[in-house]
Amino acid sequence: KAAQEVDYQDRVGIIDKLKNLNARVQLLGLVLTIFFALIAALTVVNTIRLGIHSHRDEIGIMKLVGATNGFIRAPYLLEGVFYAFVSIVISWIVMIAVAKGLSPQLSAFFDGTGFSVYEFLRLNSPALALGEFILFAVLNTLASAVALRKYLHV
Repeated sequence: KAAQEVDYQDRVGIIDKLKNLNARVQLLGLVLTIFFALIAALTVVNTIRLGIHSHRDEIGIMKLVGATNGFIRAPYLLEGVFYAFVSIVISWIVMIAVAKGLSPQLSAFFDGTGFSVYEFLRLNSPALALGEFILFAVLNTLASAVALRKYLHV
């Protein structure tokens, strides 16, 4: 048959199986994303708790001399934002290097489409990195706030 006369009715079963597989992969991706976000949040909470525990005497003295809760919280919240920034920079360096290294294989996979993963990352990395930074900074800030509130009873 010519390309314009293709009838997809005989391939409906395969198309439905691919749609089902796509939906399952998307669900698995969402579950894994939530799982790793929870692990990251718990890691941040425990790290902040360790920091608070090691500085408990200084925090107690700061409270005794009248330091506000915001003054006590600020270094830990800023530390979380700093770690978010460092993790984004490192992950983007690794991701772009891997995409550049695997560019021939990825281009062969997307054969004929003209799509390049490396070019996509290179062109869209500022917006994607900013979005990730905001997400990680919010996640770290929330986890830090939970750790501080529970541990400091502020």
